[in-house]
Amino acid sequence: MASGERKVFESKAELADALAVYVAAKSEASIADHGYFSVAFSGGSLPKLLASGVDKIKTDTTKWKVFFADERCVALDHDDSNFKAVQNDCLSKLNVGAENVFAIDPALIGDSDAAAEAYQKVLTEQLGGSDGETPSIDLVLLGMGPDGHTCSLFPGHTLLDERERLVAGIKDSPKPPPSRITLTYKALEASKDVAFVCAGEGKADTLRAIFHPQEGEPLLPAARVQAKNSVTWFMDKPAAAKI
Repeated sequence: MASGERKVFESKAELADALAVYVAAKSEASIADHGYFSVAFSGGSLPKLLASGVDKIKTDTTKWKVFFADERCVALDHDDSNFKAVQNDCLSKLNVGAENVFAIDPALIGDSDAAAEAYQKVLTEQLGGSDGETPSIDLVLLGMGPDGHTCSLFPGHTLLDERERLVAGIKDSPKPPPSRITLTYKALEASKDVAFVCAGEGKADTLRAIFHPQEGEPLLPAARVQAKNSVTWFMDKPAAAKI
């Protein structure tokens, strides 16, 4: 069963505002502690939802370091690119410099393993960890698919058991496009905080399976996510209706 605090809101708009306030608070605490705020975004509906509460993000976004929880191996201007979605829907409304946004290397999109290895190196260089410690992202913002996948960690996939790499390539994603890179559970568990964002009645059955798993059934990928400090679930009422 998934762990963590559940926050349920009357509407998607209330969820967006609360999420923005939460992100701003994590940003302030991280900047006060170590001078920057590292945040990893997933794609999907999350960037637009966070952007709708952007006026509540009152923090020094020039001190953000932006990463991606997963990315499709496509050009940065491709419609399938998480970078493009996050940049257009969210970061363009915040004062985050391009030099602080760490996207997949476009030169490596033909080889997901090489792209993942390069991205892990970027994480380590930016967040420390070269001394053997695992780099720790301050906040990872995650969505969840109808099959319970999160990042590009899909039910039944071999990457669910990856314990060495922080970023792994995937060539056989059941959801197109098939070639991607993704944070692994090792990276997620090393992060300080994780926030899941789930809105709409289409998430209700999956959330019921996550919070009330059937005995003997394997946990869905999203249910297995842990972090150093906290995992928080932001849901609107339609999404939370069956839990």
